[in-house]
Amino acid sequence: GLVGGEVELELGNIVRAMVAGESLSKFEGVWSDDPHKPEAVPLQDLDSLPFPDFSDSPWSKYTNRIIPMVTGRGCGWGACTFCSDITGTAGRTFRSRSPENVLEEIGYQTQRFDTELFAFTDPKLNSNRSVWDALLTQMPQRAPNARWLGAVHIDAHRKHGLDAQELRAARAAGLVRMTTGLESGSQRMLDLMKKGTELSASSETIRNATNADISVRVTMILGYPGERADDVLATATFLEKHSDAIERVVLNRFHIRTGTRFHRMYQQDPGQFPDIVSVSGNHRIANLDHESTLADDPSYRRAITRVIGVAHDINRRPLR
Repeated sequence: GLVGGEVELELGNIVRAMVAGESLSKFEGVWSDDPHKPEAVPLQDLDSLPFPDFSDSPWSKYTNRIIPMVTGRGCGWGACTFCSDITGTAGRTFRSRSPENVLEEIGYQTQRFDTELFAFTDPKLNSNRSVWDALLTQMPQRAPNARWLGAVHIDAHRKHGLDAQELRAARAAGLVRMTTGLESGSQRMLDLMKKGTELSASSETIRNATNADISVRVTMILGYPGERADDVLATATFLEKHSDAIERVVLNRFHIRTGTRFHRMYQQDPGQFPDIVSVSGNHRIANLDHESTLADDPSYRRAITRVIGVAHDINRRPLR
């Protein structure tokens, strides 16, 4: 059978049925003989799931015991055209655990594994303000010496916080590293990607986080269709202006992930993306391989080189 859904609550029954040689067709989200069967609906009650059991992890081989945490599924923004996190199995619509359930797990994992190091792996940790607020105000009670990291989305209208006061509170609650998807230093490109943020808000948040003694990491995308040399130069300029406030930069080449909003836009009208040529499906990795004509422009290549140079200058510095 092929599993295409969130089946944690049924997983034991699925395995038992399989071992007994019974049909798997009765389970939602499991395909064995009917290719037209609908996928399982997204799981709504995330609080009903048991806490992850890390007791079989080879803790003795690690200097630090870092517990991964997930407070929700999907993304509270959920509009970025390039993102496959919001279209995969756990990304279909945003759902969140309750603040109480998240805090209970933090206390449980802290006591069971004698650690106060946490890595929140949500695409956007501040999707649910009540969970974010609970981390800022109650994390110290559940894990008094906790140190934690997470990814956040800086929205243009500040509906999800991250002002200077909140960032200082986050640092006091143990937040030591914050990653955000900057993606581009060109507002035009951010709008094309449907990022829902403004460079002025990103700039202010990055500096406020650094002033609060939070390490800031950013991700960038190069080669998004429609990008021009001026857009790449704007990215280089933004990084240069904030090089004292950004500790690490991750540069990503644009990929067409199958199922993403961009993939659907391309399927509907390939002609609107003249930069993309030689497209072929690579379904083993859920990708549309393609070539880009952007690099045919010498000024574009020079701009890319400048961005890589700036990123290298930032990334080669020792961490604070």
